[in-house]
Amino acid sequence: MSKNNLDTDVLKVAMYLRLSQDDEKYDKGFKVESNSISNQRLQINDFIDKNEDMELIEEYVDDGYSGINFERPAFKKMMEDVITGRINCIVVKDLSRFGRDYIDSGRYLQRVFPSLDIRFIALNDNYDSYTASETEKNLVIPFKSFINDNYCRDTSAKVRSVCKVKRKQGQFISNYAPYGYEKDKEDKHKIVIDKEAEYVVRKIFSMKLEGYSSYSIAKHLNDNGIPSPMEHKKAKGIRYKTGFSTKAVAKWDTPAVNRILTNEIYIGTLQQGKREKINYKLDKVVSKDRSDWIEIEDNHEAIIDIYDFEIAQKLLKCDIKAKNVGEKADLFSGLLFCKDCNAQMTKKVDKRGKTPTIYYICSQYNKGKECSRHSIKQEELKLSVLEMICHYINSLGKYESISEEIREMEVSYELFQKIDKR
Repeated sequence: MSKNNLDTDVLKVAMYLRLSQDDEKYDKGFKVESNSISNQRLQINDFIDKNEDMELIEEYVDDGYSGINFERPAFKKMMEDVITGRINCIVVKDLSRFGRDYIDSGRYLQRVFPSLDIRFIALNDNYDSYTASETEKNLVIPFKSFINDNYCRDTSAKVRSVCKVKRKQGQFISNYAPYGYEKDKEDKHKIVIDKEAEYVVRKIFSMKLEGYSSYSIAKHLNDNGIPSPMEHKKAKGIRYKTGFSTKAVAKWDTPAVNRILTNEIYIGTLQQGKREKINYKLDKVVSKDRSDWIEIEDNHEAIIDIYDFEIAQKLLKCDIKAKNVGEKADLFSGLLFCKDCNAQMTKKVDKRGKTPTIYYICSQYNKGKECSRHSIKQEELKLSVLEMICHYINSLGKYESISEEIREMEVSYELFQKIDKR
């Protein structure tokens, strides 16, 4: 539509409203209500009512979406209506409601909208693309967009700095407490044990220490109707979002069990700052080296004893293949290693005789790689281990008698010193 048509035709107006959680921290100098959806709607409606050549076609609302990028559902829908000709005028409260990214905002305002003959109005910035001078279009508005963008950058840096200080102080700053814990009602920066989930965490570690695989633990939890961490949060009314599951009803699986088994939060250690965004404009996060994590030991009440936790970590590295509940892993599963190449020994079953023979061989040799067979039968290994256990038990008895003799010597040592001094 040409400018001449804009002069005579009734403008088909789109009212665009946006608000996000970021705005509360970006606009601390103003009342949050000033940027609320209701306030934006009221101000724009009042403007349209005063202009007889404007007709409100539709209201587009992105509530809860950041202005740092334009990946917003209502904005995309509005642009579809712009392209089809349903809309030829966009009204916003101010430029920051439209967007805070300098580059993309400039692209829309200086290229996209002019090429489509779209009239753009930002009320609080006193900007109307139809009446604006070239200086306003090419200097003032780009400069204001740059200020909005730069303000986001500075605020993001300040927020990161504050978060780092809070983490070092042992304050919990994540949106959601990990499974097994909940935020303290009196202090949101502290976590306390969630009694409803505590027993599940203990059960998971207990089954792992008994030799069950993570798969069999997950199967046991599902078979017994234990809600997964996501479903547990939903049941408590927490609006929890995660990228780990896309199913309607989330179930326990091996990764979910392993996340619990490897999380030091359960021994009272708070680990934060494991990941970070590439920059304030992108949602993509990257993992950080452990040396860059902020870890506070004995930060909160532990659910799992540190000794049990360490054993669980060792078992996670073992080749435990018991998949069914009630089925125990092999007696030596994950405990046998080749002395030459340090690879795990693999269990084999020879079924050629009347009674199957169980034995172990080097896994590297089994894969056809360089090493020796190092075969040993299970029965022979059991006898060897049993002899070693008996040896240590007998040794323990000797140690007790020796310790008693030493204690007696300690009692008479002072007398010995006196005699020696004489």
